[in-house]
Amino acid sequence: MKIDERPVVTRLESSSGLRRENFTRISKNGFGDRYNGISHSMSYFQGKVYVGTSRCNLQMIAVNNPPSTAVWPVKCPENVYQLDRRAQIWCYDPTNPAGGWTNAYTAPWVTGSDGTEVPQDMGYRGQAIFQGTSDSAPTLYVCTWSPSKGPAPQLLRSEDGLHFERVGSLGSGDRSFNTFRTLYPFKGRLFTAPTGRTKGYGQADDCMAEATVYVTCDPLTQPWQAASPPSFNDPTNLTAFEMVEFNDHLYVGTVNATSGYQIWKTKAEGDPPYQWTQVLANGAYRGNLNEMPVSMTVFNNALYIGSGIQNGGYDKVYHIGPAGAELIRIYPDDTWDLIVGEARLTPHGYKYPLSDIGPGFDSLFNAHFWRSVVYDGWLYLSTYNWSIFLPYLSQQNWSNTFKKRIQKLGIHNIVQKWGGCDLWRTQDGVRWLPVSRNGLDNPYNYGIRTMVPTPHGLFLGTANTFGPEVCLRVSSGEWTYAPNPSSGTEVWLGVPPQQTPVVVKAEEPSQTVTELKEKYDVRMYEPLVDEYYDYSDFYSWGYWDAQTQTQKEACLNMMELLISLIPEKQGNIIDVACGKGATSRCLLKYYPPSAITGIDISDKLMDTCRQNAPGCEFVVMDATRMDFADASCDNMICVDGAGLFDTRERFLHEAFRVLKPGGRLILSDRLISKAAVKRLRSINWENYVRDLKEYDTLYQRAGFDNVQIYDVTPECLGGYTDRFSDFICRKFTTQAIDRDTFNNFMSFILSRTIIIRYYVFVSAQKPV
Repeated sequence: MKIDERPVVTRLESSSGLRRENFTRISKNGFGDRYNGISHSMSYFQGKVYVGTSRCNLQMIAVNNPPSTAVWPVKCPENVYQLDRRAQIWCYDPTNPAGGWTNAYTAPWVTGSDGTEVPQDMGYRGQAIFQGTSDSAPTLYVCTWSPSKGPAPQLLRSEDGLHFERVGSLGSGDRSFNTFRTLYPFKGRLFTAPTGRTKGYGQADDCMAEATVYVTCDPLTQPWQAASPPSFNDPTNLTAFEMVEFNDHLYVGTVNATSGYQIWKTKAEGDPPYQWTQVLANGAYRGNLNEMPVSMTVFNNALYIGSGIQNGGYDKVYHIGPAGAELIRIYPDDTWDLIVGEARLTPHGYKYPLSDIGPGFDSLFNAHFWRSVVYDGWLYLSTYNWSIFLPYLSQQNWSNTFKKRIQKLGIHNIVQKWGGCDLWRTQDGVRWLPVSRNGLDNPYNYGIRTMVPTPHGLFLGTANTFGPEVCLRVSSGEWTYAPNPSSGTEVWLGVPPQQTPVVVKAEEPSQTVTELKEKYDVRMYEPLVDEYYDYSDFYSWGYWDAQTQTQKEACLNMMELLISLIPEKQGNIIDVACGKGATSRCLLKYYPPSAITGIDISDKLMDTCRQNAPGCEFVVMDATRMDFADASCDNMICVDGAGLFDTRERFLHEAFRVLKPGGRLILSDRLISKAAVKRLRSINWENYVRDLKEYDTLYQRAGFDNVQIYDVTPECLGGYTDRFSDFICRKFTTQAIDRDTFNNFMSFILSRTIIIRYYVFVSAQKPV
C-alpha cells in the first residue's frame, strides 16, 4: 500500500454554510392573503426587513397572455379587476419576532383609463437604499408595476419605512411601459430600466420594453436621463434586465431573443449617456437559450451571472426553450468561465462547466437562476422551477422528443420528485451543495424571488401564485377547484448553525438515519451474504493481496492495515458505524474491552455486536451527533460509514470535537462518482467530492492535521467485486439461487464499479 502524492490544500476558515434545517418559515400564505403570490422585492432598511408583493399573478396572466393549457391552475373571475390587486409592502423587525409582520403600505385605488376604479400598483418589483442629493439620509426607494388601465409606473420613497410618498414617473414616463424591475445605486446615482410594456387590458405583448438604462442623481428633484444609447445600438436587444457594480464599473445585462443576452459595462463618468463597452454577447455563446441574465452577483472578486428564458422557461412569442439555466462568472479582466451549463466551443476557447454540472443543475425544469446573494462567506443561488405547472399544460405543441421524455418520467412523478424550486450554495463557486430541492418542502414554491442578507440571518421570499383556489384532478379524472392551504408567498429566515445549534436526541433520528437503519437491518442479515463472509459478521470489501483467499481474510487484512495507522494503541477508542461488531472484535487484539465503545444506528446490530465483542460498550447513536464529551476519546475508527452519514463533513467536525489533542481518526471510505449522485436519489449530494484534493480539504476544514489518504481502490473494490461475482455465479450454476436472485446480485456488483470512483484509507490527527 503506497500513499498518494499529497495535494496542496488551502485551509478554509469560514462558516459551514446554511443547511435546510437552519431555515425557519416566518411568514406563509401571502402574509395571510393568498393573493399575495410573490415576494417580488426585499430590502433591509433601518434594522427592519421590507417585502414588496405582487398580487393575483396567475389570474392576470389568464386574461392577458395565457400559455397553452388544458386547464387553468387557479380559479379566476371573468374580470380580473374584480379582485383586489393592490400591491402591498410588509415590514418585519428581526429584534422583535413576536411582533410579526405589519402592513407598511398598500397601493391606493385610482381612476383608470376607462373611468373605473383600479389599483395604482399591482406589484413592487424592485427596492434600493439610496441617498440622492436632496435626501438627508439613506432612503428606501421602491419601483412599481402598474395595471394596463392605471397611470404610468412611479417611484415610491420612504425616509422611515412608515410613510411612503410618490416622486414622479420612472424612466422616460412613457405610459406604455408598465413595470420596472431593477433599481441600482452606483457612484451617487440611481439607475433603472423599463422591463415591461403593455398594449392595454387583454392585449399584453411579451414582457419586453426598451433596452435603455436611465439614471438620476436625485429622484426628488431631477428628471431621469438616458444613460445608454437605445438598445445599445443593437435593435435585437429587447430590454436592460439586470445590473450590478463590479470592478468600478456598472455591468448591465440585456434580454436578446435573437442571439442571446449581452453584457455591457460603463464607468458612468461625465454626463449621460455614458460610454459603454460590450463584455459578452450571444448568451455566452449558447445563443438564445441564454435569453436573459436573470441574476448578477459579485462573489470572491468575480461576477456570477445566472441566465433564464422569459415566461418561466418557454418563450412562446419567440419560440425559445424549454432549457435549463446556466451560470457563468466574469473576472475583472472580462475573461470568463462556464460554471454550470453546457460545454461548447466559443471564440474564447472551449468552455466546459467547472462544476461538472449541466444546465439547470442537471434539471430541465430549473428555467431561471433567479436570485443570488452572498451571505457569511457563501454564494447562494435560487431557481425558478416550472415542473409544478406541468400537469396543467397542453401537450399539443410539444415536440415528440420532449413529449417522450415527459411520458417516460411521468408527470405525477416529476411533480412529486422535482416539484418546487432549488436553493444551492457554494464557497468557491465550483463545488455546489443543495440546501433545498423541493421548494423548502412546498412544491407550490416554484421560485425564490428575493434574498437579502442581514445581521440577523438570510431572508428569502418565495413565488407561489397557486391560490387561493387551485385546480386538482380528483379520483374520477375530473378537474375541480379547491382551496390551497399551501398557496401564497412565504418568507424564510436562515440563521447560521453556530447561532442556532441543532440538538437532536438519539431517540429522535433524522429521516436519513431512519432509512439507513431500515435498509441495513435487512441487508446485513441476508443468508447469502452471511455465507459469503464465512459467517464472520464482517460487511466491508476488505483488502485483497496475492495471498488472500476469502472475503473474511480480506476483511481481517483491512482491519490490520487500518489499525496499523494508529502508532500508539493506548487509551480508549470509538468504533463508529461498528455494524455487527466484527470490527470491534478485531480491536480486542490491541485494546481491553473496557476501552472500546461501538456506535451504530440499530438496536438489532447492537445485540449482535455484544455477542461478537463481549465486554465492549455498544450504544445506538448517530455519528453526526455523538453524545460524547469534548476531547474525550484517544482514537476513533470508522469502516465504510462516512460516505453514508448526513453528512460526511458534519461527522468529521464531530469527530474532531470528540477526539483529544493528538488523537487520530482512522477510516475507510467510498467516494462516489457524479453519475451516482445524479442517478441515485438516495445518495446525498453533500457527500459528493470531485477528487481527492477536494476530499482532503474536508479534513483540513474540520481542523485535522497530518492527513494521509491512501487510494486502495483496486485492492479493495476490485478484489471484492471479482470474488463476489465468482461466488454468485457458482451459486447460480449449482442452482442454489434462482435467476432473479442472480440478476439482482450481479446488478448490485456491477453498480459498485460504476458508482464508486475511489476507495480510500485515511489517517487524520487532531493537532496537539
